[in-house]
Amino acid sequence: MFKNAVKESVKLRLALTGPSGAGKTMSALRIARGLVPNAKIALIDTENKSASLYAGKTIEGAKKFGAIQFQTAQMNAPFLISKYIAAINAASESDFDVIIVDSLSHAWSGEGGVLQQKEALDARGGNSFTNWGKMTPQQNQLVNAVLHSKKHIICTMRSKTEYVINQNDKGKATPTKVGLGAVQRDGFEYEFDVFLDMDIDHNAIVSKTRCAALDGKVINKPAKQLADTLRTWLGTNPAPVVVAQPAAAPVEQPAHRTAPAPAPKAEPDVDFRSEPELMTKAQRGMMHAIGSQLFGDDWDMTRHDLVKEVTGGRTTSSSEVLKAEAKVLLDKLAASVRATMTPEDAAEFLANTKKAAV
Repeated sequence: MFKNAVKESVKLRLALTGPSGAGKTMSALRIARGLVPNAKIALIDTENKSASLYAGKTIEGAKKFGAIQFQTAQMNAPFLISKYIAAINAASESDFDVIIVDSLSHAWSGEGGVLQQKEALDARGGNSFTNWGKMTPQQNQLVNAVLHSKKHIICTMRSKTEYVINQNDKGKATPTKVGLGAVQRDGFEYEFDVFLDMDIDHNAIVSKTRCAALDGKVINKPAKQLADTLRTWLGTNPAPVVVAQPAAAPVEQPAHRTAPAPAPKAEPDVDFRSEPELMTKAQRGMMHAIGSQLFGDDWDMTRHDLVKEVTGGRTTSSSEVLKAEAKVLLDKLAASVRATMTPEDAAEFLANTKKAAV
């Protein structure tokens, strides 16, 4: 079951956050350009084509590495998580080396983002906790798209901003813009290998890292040197050498002797020959009755998310849900009913729904 842990070749997951003007987009491009020689870079742009302003800009060692070249995909409102996932998957399936998402904050707080969708659900009534439960699967799908991509991914995020008064070199008090944390779900930084907090002077503070060489570092205008460190850290172990063994010489059997019959194989604990039992008609009826009561017009969209969750991502179609998986799904729906109704009303509703579905 267990084996010795070895470092394998992995793809980078890096995030940069900071106030506007901190240099997040340019730093992301610089790091991407240094991460892979002659990198093909895909940039998903939610910032009104602002990344295109950097096309052709040079980086350190421009004579050797040339100008930054990249391809962009413009994303406009509404900033639905499904649009992010589609763009990430499209870039992952293409021949790009590095994907930059600039920025992920719109998926959370932008028009059509998670927060706005949650507010719309609250306005239609229902339990706030239950409404969060409807949005969490979407957020988790975005995380999975980032984590499971076949490419290096660099994400930028805006930060909550305020101004503080500092003294400049001449002793004069001047307002300085500082970031107070990423505009995204709390704890989102833990999904990344390296998380950089950038300030208005283009300093990148390594606030979280799995790369020991970067622990506690402050890097001004992160670029090729940081990329070199990351590339070394991401390096692969040499593949094990497999020595081919000579084939054994065939053993000649006497013509008159019959080979012994093979010993019977032990039957497996699970019978893989039988087809798994799908959701019953009664389960399907209960699912639709409870789902329509809880989610109204949003039931069609929510149902696909719930099905994907209980099947471990195997499917989004309720017609492919197994009987055991349907039980888990119905338990989740019943728990939501109990959270939004009085105990008496919930018990009566569930009993009547079950009776009608039989």
